[in-house]
Amino acid sequence: MGGDSAQAIGRASRPSTDKLGTRPPLGCWEFPLSRAEKVHLLLDLYSMEVQACHLEVAKLKASDSSSSGCSRRKAGSKRRKFGAGALGRDDDSEDGEGGNLPHGYAKWASPRQKIYSILTSEKTDWFLATMILSSLVILIVDADLTAKTEQGLTNEEKFAADITTIISTAYTCIYAVEMVGRLYVFRRDVFRSAMLFDFLIVTADVALLIGDLTLGNSPQLSFLRMFRLARLFRFVRVVGMFPELQFLVKGFISSFSAVFWGSILMWVVILMWAIIAVYWIHPVNQSIMNEKAEGSCGRECRAWASVWYSVITLCQTVVFGDSWGATAIEIIEREPWTLLFFAGMYGTITLGVLNLIVAAIVDSGAQAREEALEAKRRRQRIEELRQKERQKNRLLEICQILDDDESGSLSFEELLTGYEKNAEFRAAMKDYNIDRRELDVLFRVFDEDGAGVLDYQEFFNLIDSAREQASQQVLTFVRFAVMDLRKSIEAGQDQLKSELDLIKDFVLSAEHSLNERICRFSGEPPPTRKALQPLPAAKMIEQSSPQAVRHNGAEHRGVRHGPPARPQ
Repeated sequence: MGGDSAQAIGRASRPSTDKLGTRPPLGCWEFPLSRAEKVHLLLDLYSMEVQACHLEVAKLKASDSSSSGCSRRKAGSKRRKFGAGALGRDDDSEDGEGGNLPHGYAKWASPRQKIYSILTSEKTDWFLATMILSSLVILIVDADLTAKTEQGLTNEEKFAADITTIISTAYTCIYAVEMVGRLYVFRRDVFRSAMLFDFLIVTADVALLIGDLTLGNSPQLSFLRMFRLARLFRFVRVVGMFPELQFLVKGFISSFSAVFWGSILMWVVILMWAIIAVYWIHPVNQSIMNEKAEGSCGRECRAWASVWYSVITLCQTVVFGDSWGATAIEIIEREPWTLLFFAGMYGTITLGVLNLIVAAIVDSGAQAREEALEAKRRRQRIEELRQKERQKNRLLEICQILDDDESGSLSFEELLTGYEKNAEFRAAMKDYNIDRRELDVLFRVFDEDGAGVLDYQEFFNLIDSAREQASQQVLTFVRFAVMDLRKSIEAGQDQLKSELDLIKDFVLSAEHSLNERICRFSGEPPPTRKALQPLPAAKMIEQSSPQAVRHNGAEHRGVRHGPPARPQ
């Protein structure tokens, strides 16, 4: 009996030779360690997991900062592309070459795809921007020559007029060719996007060119040339090339509302003070003018004679700041109480309304900036979601390749094989900041039911949610490590209790066998075998030590079952 127990203890404590190269299952203690050593080992493993979690947090923070810096640089480079605005997209959206292609691009004919790449290229944008800016010089020269037509032009001026006409005609033809190309590529989208503005300008320019060629330079139709100023409105395409200029233009446009309502308020206040001036200031001014020689006062005589004249005087002195002394100083010197009128007028109009308009313009500009930043962040989020969706679809295709049994789910072995043998899958996992060790942890975390397989659609959804919440991911790792540690400790305690039960059974068996031998020599009846009683954990550890076993054995031999006395 004792030999069998000893063999059982040896089998429980010695590791199996055929399992040395494999990973032991959870809770299996296949090495001879004491309970204290096992607990210390588990605590060391837990501390290593915590350190790994801290390293993961640092890695995630570094990746977030680098990705945000990269996105800022990418957004800055995109703002310098102004062709997107002409294509009906926002200034920060992707261009046609490197970004998202239009819907149905793959079904387009080859010439249409080539024209699309030409129209959306950066070289084309810079070429058109140069033409738009040079058109301003041509318009200046044409306006000067038109003003001198009635007086007669010199030979040099006639030559310059012919050159400007040729260049203007060439520019119009180039714009027309560009618009025809856009109509061919984008079809009806031209009339449903920002390209409609360019289409109207080019159409008006072509109509003016046809009118000049058919009707000639008739003086009666020379006023139509002013409509060529519409070319300058294409300058908005150049705005997208410079972020600072783009911000100023957007702020200027957004301030129109503030300027409009501020102007209404200003005219209402001016009208109010003009009515008061007719009642209070005009009699004083009239008495001053009566003392002067007739015909020498000029406009001062009627400066406050009516509401209309008072409005003009207030605009001249308060709004534009001209000739304040000619209209106010003499009146204040004659009647000092009129200083209250002029002080109130300047305080409400100059310091109040005009500064309020400026503040409203600044506020509208700041609001426009916030809206632009919010729109930019929204576009970036949409683009990030699109990028993640494309990456996820590609990963799902790779997982379908890795799924050998075509079950729609992957086991840990299949994931590990894909990570080690598929370079694209490994690179995608590194983009998610997942290495070989974390792949094992994630698989066990997500496999809550312990089935050993994961649906790869659900797997990547969980990875995305954990990636968006980095701190939650770390907490998940820590929680899993603690749960795994708890399970390991509980399994170790159960294994330790079973080992202690075997040791106690072995000790009792050895004690019983020894007592039987002693009784056989002494002629006494054999003692009954003691049943195995459960002991507290502390007492079990105390009694399972080799010193306690030897002490208990000696005690049994010396006290309870000592050698019998010699018969007399």
